[in-house]
Amino acid sequence: MLTRRELLRGLAAGAGHCCLSGALLFGDAPAQTEEKQKGDPDAKYETARFDPTFIEVLVSASKKAQFAAWQTGFTDRLVANAKAQCGITRQDSPQRVSEYLALFSMPYKVGSEYNAFCAAGLAFAAASAYADLLALQSDQYNRKKIYQDLMPDLDHWYYYPSASCLDMYFVAKGKRRWREPTSANKPVPHKGWIVLYDWSKTGRADHCGVILDASQDRIHTVEFNTSGQVNGSQVDGGGVFEKYRPYNGQVKGFIMTDIVPQ
Repeated sequence: MLTRRELLRGLAAGAGHCCLSGALLFGDAPAQTEEKQKGDPDAKYETARFDPTFIEVLVSASKKAQFAAWQTGFTDRLVANAKAQCGITRQDSPQRVSEYLALFSMPYKVGSEYNAFCAAGLAFAAASAYADLLALQSDQYNRKKIYQDLMPDLDHWYYYPSASCLDMYFVAKGKRRWREPTSANKPVPHKGWIVLYDWSKTGRADHCGVILDASQDRIHTVEFNTSGQVNGSQVDGGGVFEKYRPYNGQVKGFIMTDIVPQ
C-alpha cells in the first residue's frame, strides 16, 4: 500500500508539479519546510514554517483505533465557527493566533518574521466545529490536545488539516475531494467547502478560506491571515475576516467537505 507521502509524490509528478515545494512531496523532508502564502492578491508573501513529518504523524490514521462518527452538520458548524473568529488579528489577539499555529507546533514568529496562518487557522475552526458536534468540552487548558486528537478524523471524513495549502490540495486530489473550475465547467461551491487560491497563477495554492455562499461570478468567504478590507486586496492584515472575491482565474479550486460516506 502506498504511504501518504508516496501518494502525494506520485500526484505531483502526474500533475506536472514536480518543481513544487509542497511539504510532503519529496520523500524525507527536512525538519522545517517553508511555504509561501499571502492573504490577498496584492499583499507581500509571508512564509509558513512547519515540520511536515510532525503534521503527517499528527493526522495519521494509524494512531486511531476507531474514528469518531461522521457528522452531517459539519459544514454548517465549520462556517459558524470560522465566522466566530472574525475580527481576530495579530495586533489585538496574538494569543489566539498563537493557538492556531500551536496545533501544528509552529511558533508565532521565527526571528522577526510572523508565521503565516491561513491554513492553520482554518484547521482550528474545523477542529472546533467537529469537537462541538461531538459534544466534547474544551477550554484553554485542554483545547489543543482535543483538537489535535481529532485531526485523523477530520482527514478521514472531510479534508486534510494542515498548515500547508499545497498539502491540502494534493491530499484532496488524491482522495477525489477536489473540484477545479475549467472553461467547460465552473462549479458553484457549496457552503462549507474550502477554497484554495493561486494568486500568481503559477499552479501553486498559496491561500485558503471557507465558503459562506457563492455564485458563478463571486465567492463570499471567511479567511484567516487576510486584510480587513471586505472587498479589497491591498495588504495582508494578519487577521480573520469575511471577504468577497471575484470567482476568476485566481481561484484554483475547491475541497468538497460534504461528501457523504458510502
